[in-house]
Amino acid sequence: MVGWRSTRRRRLMDNRTRMNVCPDPVTDTLALLDWRRRVAELYAEVRASSDPAAGWRRWHQTRAALFSEHPQSPIAPADRRGYSGPHMYDYGPAWRVLARVSPAELKRFELPASNTEVMTFSRFARAHFTLGGSELSLELYLLESYGGGLFVPFADATSGHETYGAGRYLLDTVKGGRSRVPGRESDPGLQLRLSAVMLL
Repeated sequence: MVGWRSTRRRRLMDNRTRMNVCPDPVTDTLALLDWRRRVAELYAEVRASSDPAAGWRRWHQTRAALFSEHPQSPIAPADRRGYSGPHMYDYGPAWRVLARVSPAELKRFELPASNTEVMTFSRFARAHFTLGGSELSLELYLLESYGGGLFVPFADATSGHETYGAGRYLLDTVKGGRSRVPGRESDPGLQLRLSAVMLL
């Protein structure tokens, strides 16, 4: 995700450089805030949907509109009219799982961002789940910079071939994603619902 965000910002700057445009900083900042607001609202809408497949369709349609129309799109203005993405896998209900969270040794990571700053993450737990008959786990991170919150990145066999090489993410509470904590009367452990609707 960090790599994707850095790449997106570099593309924005490259697009503006090619166009020899110096955007008005006020207009540019307001456009960025509007992009973030729309993405946060989309996350909330999709996760509140009672029909996961409908939520996936809404996610795809809204992201396509943002990428092809919004001034903060990472797609070059000249390429937006014919843009057919973002490209996503079809919705698969088998990839919607409930994970049990267990503590992990605390470890901090600092990764470079698109500017001179770094983004700091702290691994604090693991999410364990069963998928396709296999017992799997993902590391959970606390994002200590940017907007803060829970971050669940991952990579798989498609990374670098069909999908972005630096990996993707399942949950990023900066954008409005939420974890589910059931009542202790039903389960004494923390649970986290992971859904492939959020794959990028």
